[in-house]
Amino acid sequence: MEVKDAYIQEQEKALKRFTEVMLPLMLGIGAILLLFELKRLRGDYISAPFLFHLSVFVGLLFLFLSRKRLEPRTNSLFIGFFLLADTAYSILSYGIEARSFLGIGYLCIFTSFIFGMRWGIVSFIFASALILLKGVLLKLGYVTVDDYLLTRLKTLEYWAILSFSFLFYPLPLMFLLTYTTDRLKERINELSEIDQILKCAKDEKEIAMETLKEKEKVFEALVNTPIAGFFILEDGMISSINKKACEILGIKADEAQGQNFLEFIHPDDRKLFDQPTLYEEDCTEKTLRVIRGDGIGYIALSFRGIQKGKKALISGVMIDVTKEKRLESELEYTKRTEIIANFIRGIAHDFNNILTAIEGYTSMLRARMKEETQIAYLDKITSSAERARRFIKDLLIFGRKEPLNPEPRKINELLYQAENLMRSIMTEDTEIQVFPCNEDLEVICDPAKMDRVFLNLASNARDAMGEKKVVALKAEPFIMGHDFIKTHGFGEMGLYALISISDSGCGMSEEIRKRIFEPFFTTKQKSKGTGLGLSIVYNIVKEHKGYITVESEPERGATFNIYLPAKSTYEISTEKGLTKTVLLAEDEDDLLFLFEEALRGENYSVISAKDGEEALNKFEESKERIDVVVLDEALPKRRGREVLKEMRRIKPDIRAIIMSGYEFEDKDSPLTVFLEKPIEIRTFIEKVNQIFDFSDEFSKQK
Repeated sequence: MEVKDAYIQEQEKALKRFTEVMLPLMLGIGAILLLFELKRLRGDYISAPFLFHLSVFVGLLFLFLSRKRLEPRTNSLFIGFFLLADTAYSILSYGIEARSFLGIGYLCIFTSFIFGMRWGIVSFIFASALILLKGVLLKLGYVTVDDYLLTRLKTLEYWAILSFSFLFYPLPLMFLLTYTTDRLKERINELSEIDQILKCAKDEKEIAMETLKEKEKVFEALVNTPIAGFFILEDGMISSINKKACEILGIKADEAQGQNFLEFIHPDDRKLFDQPTLYEEDCTEKTLRVIRGDGIGYIALSFRGIQKGKKALISGVMIDVTKEKRLESELEYTKRTEIIANFIRGIAHDFNNILTAIEGYTSMLRARMKEETQIAYLDKITSSAERARRFIKDLLIFGRKEPLNPEPRKINELLYQAENLMRSIMTEDTEIQVFPCNEDLEVICDPAKMDRVFLNLASNARDAMGEKKVVALKAEPFIMGHDFIKTHGFGEMGLYALISISDSGCGMSEEIRKRIFEPFFTTKQKSKGTGLGLSIVYNIVKEHKGYITVESEPERGATFNIYLPAKSTYEISTEKGLTKTVLLAEDEDDLLFLFEEALRGENYSVISAKDGEEALNKFEESKERIDVVVLDEALPKRRGREVLKEMRRIKPDIRAIIMSGYEFEDKDSPLTVFLEKPIEIRTFIEKVNQIFDFSDEFSKQK
C-alpha cells in the first residue's frame, strides 16, 4: 500500500513538471502562429485558422494563469485537449499532406519512448532534415503539393512554419515523456527494492513475532508452574505474582497486587529480608517463616535485584517447604529419641541394680533404727529411690520397642476406657464430660498401649488444672483431606477416628506447644514430672500409624487430638456388592476419596469422575456394566440432573443417586434416590443398597 502511494506521488510530480514546461512553450508557439495569421489577414477578413488559434491561445493563457489552483492531472488533461484540437484542426485545414508531418512527430515520440532519449533525438534530427529537404525541393519545383495546400504554402517560409509547427508539438512531449518515464522506471526500481526489503522485514517480523509468542507460551507455562511461586516487588510492594505464589502465601491473586510483601513474613524473620543486599544483582537464598490463614509456614526464597530505569525491583522464586521443615523436625526428633532410647537401654540394668542396693540397705538399716528422726531420714531415702524406680520404668517404656498387639476395637469402647482411666486418677471434684461417636467406627489398636496414652494424658491434664477442673472426652469420625495435610504438613488422606481430650488447665504458649512432645521437656516441678509422658504418647500414636496434635493458649486450657486410622464396620450384607459397579461423580477430592473407600469396603467396583462431561463419557464407555450412578448435583461443566437426563437416554433403567445441599425435583422416581448433604457414611452405603431393592421391586410391578 505504501509503495503504491509513493508511485502515485511520483506520477503527480511528473505531471506537474510536464505542465510547468509545456504551458509556456505552447503559449509561445500559439503567439507565433497568431502573428503569422495576422500578417496574412486582408482587410476585414478574419480567417478561420486565426480564430481557432486565438481561442487556443486564450484557453492556454487562462490555463497558465490558473495552473496553481488546478491539480496537475487537470492541467495535463487541458494541455492534451488543446494539442489534439489544434492538431486535428491543422489536419483539416491543410489537408492530407499535413498527416505526414504529424506521423513523423509521433514517430519521434514512440522512438524515444521505446528506445530511449538518444534515439528519439536522432529520429527528430532525421525528421527535421527530411522536412527541410522537402521544402527546398518544393521551392525549386522538383516536388509539388496538393492544390489546397498550394494556396497557403506560397513560400518556403510558410512551408517551414507549417511543417515545424506540426513537428514541434511532439518535441517537448517527447523530451518530457522520456525523462519522466526514465525517472519513473528508476523510482519504480527503487520502490521495488524497498518493497522487497519491506517484505523481507515483514517476514522477519512475523517470524520474530511467532518466536516471541512461543517464548511467551513457554514463559507463561514456566511462571504458572504448580511447583514454584514467582513474584516481582517494586519498592517492597507486590507488582506481579503467579498463582502458586498466591497459594503459598494464602491470598487471592486479585488481592495480592500492591500489598507489602513484608506483611506476610514472620516478624522475627523480616530483618533477614529487609536489607540493602536485596537489591544486589547477585542471587540470594533464604528460608523464612510466613504468616498465612492456616498458620505459620516455611518458604525457601531465591531472589535478586533488577534495575528498571531509576526503579530498583526484586524478582524472586518461592517454594513451600513447610512439609519438609516439619518432616525434618520429626526426623530430628526421631533421631534424638533413638539416641536416648539406646542410652537408656544401656544404663537401665545397672541403674536398677544400684537402686536395688540402695533400697535394700535402707530397708535393713531402718529395721535397726529406733529414733524417729533417723527413721524419717531413711523414709526420705526410700521415697527418693521409689521415685527413681518409677523414672527408670518410664525410661524403659520410652526406650523399649515392643511389638504391637493389635486387635479391633470400637471407637466408643476406647472412649469409655479412657473415661475409666481418667476417673481412677482424677480427684473427686473433677467433672468428666463424655461425648461418644454417632458413627459405628472401628480401629485396630493395642489396648494396653492405648491405656498408657490415656493415663499419661490424664496425668498431664490433672497437673495442669487448678480450682476449675473439667475434662472433656469426645470421639467422632474425621476425614483427613488436603486442608489438614497442608496446614499441619503431615498426614494421609482417609477416614480416621478422632479422640479429643480437653482440659480446663493453664494452657501453654506457642513456644511450649512446639516442644511439648520432646523427651525430658517439662514445665512441671522436678518432683512432679520427668518430661517423658507426652513423648511416650507421641511414639505410641505413631506406632499405630496415627497422628496427634495439640491446641492450646495460655489460660485457656489444652486439647489433645488423637487421629487413628479407622475402617467402616457397617452391618450390611456384602453380597449385594459382589458383582455391582457404581459410577461415582464428585468434584471434591476429599469426598470422592471417602465415598470410593466406603464403596470398595462394601465390595463395589467403582468408576470415578470429577465433572459432568467426564462422568457422561465414562458412562458411554462402560454403560453395560454400570449398575448405579452416584452424581453430585453441583458438578463442574454439566450439572448432575443434566448428566442423568443424558444417561437415561442411553440407558433408561439406570439407577441413580443425586447428592445435593437442596431439594431435588425428580425424587419420586423409584430409580432415583435423593441424598441431602452433609451425608453420613452409613446413610450413604444404605442408600446405595436400597436403590437396588427399590428398583427390583419396581421392575416386578411393571
